[in-house]
Amino acid sequence: MNIHEIETDARIRLQDQALGRSVIYDCLSLALHAPTPEILGLLQTDMAKCALENATTLLLSTEWFACESNQPAGEKIGAKLAEHVRDWCQKLETVTLEQWLTAHGRIFGHTPKAGVCPYESEYGQSGLFEQPRRLSTIMGFYGAFGLTTRELERERPDHISCQLEFLDILSRKEAVALELKDHEMWDETRKAAGLFLKDHVGRFGLAFARLLREADDGGFYGRLADVLFDVLALECQRVGIPRGSEVLGLRPAEEDGVPMACGDQSDMTDVGAAQRFQIEYDPQLVEASVLLRIEREPENKDFRRVHDLIYELPDAEERERQFRKLHSKWFIHFRLAQPILEALQEQPPLAQNTRCCCVVLAPSVSEESADLHDLRDSSPSDSPPVRAILIQLRPERLLDSSLRYWLRRELMHVADMLDPAFGYERLIPSANGGPAYINLLRERYRVLWDIWIDGRLVRRAWLPEDVRAKRWQEFARAFPDLGGDVESKFNELFCADCQTHAGLMALARNPTNSGPENSGVPRVCFCPICLFPSFNLYDGIADLPWEARKEISVDFPDWRPEQGICRQCADLFQARDLSRAAEAALPKV
Repeated sequence: MNIHEIETDARIRLQDQALGRSVIYDCLSLALHAPTPEILGLLQTDMAKCALENATTLLLSTEWFACESNQPAGEKIGAKLAEHVRDWCQKLETVTLEQWLTAHGRIFGHTPKAGVCPYESEYGQSGLFEQPRRLSTIMGFYGAFGLTTRELERERPDHISCQLEFLDILSRKEAVALELKDHEMWDETRKAAGLFLKDHVGRFGLAFARLLREADDGGFYGRLADVLFDVLALECQRVGIPRGSEVLGLRPAEEDGVPMACGDQSDMTDVGAAQRFQIEYDPQLVEASVLLRIEREPENKDFRRVHDLIYELPDAEERERQFRKLHSKWFIHFRLAQPILEALQEQPPLAQNTRCCCVVLAPSVSEESADLHDLRDSSPSDSPPVRAILIQLRPERLLDSSLRYWLRRELMHVADMLDPAFGYERLIPSANGGPAYINLLRERYRVLWDIWIDGRLVRRAWLPEDVRAKRWQEFARAFPDLGGDVESKFNELFCADCQTHAGLMALARNPTNSGPENSGVPRVCFCPICLFPSFNLYDGIADLPWEARKEISVDFPDWRPEQGICRQCADLFQARDLSRAAEAALPKV
């Protein structure tokens, strides 16, 4: 349906329905928020209660009525919803802030699993990777619409109140799109709302509502749960998606098993009586790497035969379980995890100072990395954070013969982060020079850290000697102001056994070590091509191949190589030459 083909009266009705859903989602979100005097005062106004009742009446007489028209009389939810809304509004009139706070503390507790759990990622499948994956998906939805959680409230994005607020915003956005007759906005917003309902709120919301009703039957939250249950059930019918289960178990507080860990971990799990180091692999990465590897193997036919049989299973959840089981079996058979296991074993402090390692699928080459993360779970807020290693890579990298070299370098970064003597800090200290200078500092620091890491790896014979030449080129390009001292500075860094984060940052800020620290801010130059400011122009003679210089001269005849060029423009003109070479190599039709 194209928005421009909808008649004015019909478009206004759709707009009213979207605003009606917004009102209901907003009330539910506020009621499930942590109690405050402001929220209670707002909910108890005659305007709020009237808006909720009117929105319910409107939707029950239009889109919700239409989606229930084919349901048996005994299964129709709409007849119950109007009554449940009235009951909750009556209860809302008499509740006090003290009563609300008491009920909230009793029902929800002070940790995610102390009472009725309002966090989606605690429901359903267990596994170290499942929770962060679900949280990142939710944040992806929020980020796609320019939203994030409020920093002051420090609430998790999978809280039921946050998710309902997001659906409230999408409903308002849908109404705005109808008002502006913006078909693309309208279509994308409806799709996003449907997917979010299917994969998140609709998945666990009914189970949450059932638990909430049982915990406070007849009370403020019990009557609210009746409204929430009915609304989510009707919304699933409206969108045309299956309702989530009313019974969902919570994932275990402690994961004892290692569902997809490969190999013998006996050398790495002795890190204390309270915990064992675990390695878990993203099922998507496991599947993609197995499918990539199996194509070149003689067992391909046997694998495909079993794979096709699983497709015939009627139950979707059982089908998914069998696919994961099959891919895990072949992942182990091909020993695809062995390089990761051995790289972790090479550096024992990694397992001794972290809880787990999650190996996940990287969307692109630029996002491949290893990093250190804090896990936030049901532990008390004043306890030290549980740390985890996150390795992101593509299936092609997992099958690459150079994987071990890449892992050693990336995991050495993580080892440095864990080393108190190194004193790593994520934030770059403030400095004069603006955002462009901060980016320059970040790039210089990366070069310095990589050089020091590669120097240590070469001395351990964990990297080939030829990486020294590559790092030398990067250093000379990043620090052109060192002049005759450039080689001695490089050798000093490459051969150093000890360094600190503060020392590397000081060198990045003031390479020549002359004058005050901020004197390291280089002079701003302007690229003669794009006219944007840059701290470091490429040498048009030494750094650019003649093909790129020729391309620049075509578009900018007055440009001379000695004027230099910024990195972005250099990349652009070099890519243009490569694109023409690739086009020339294609067969002519």
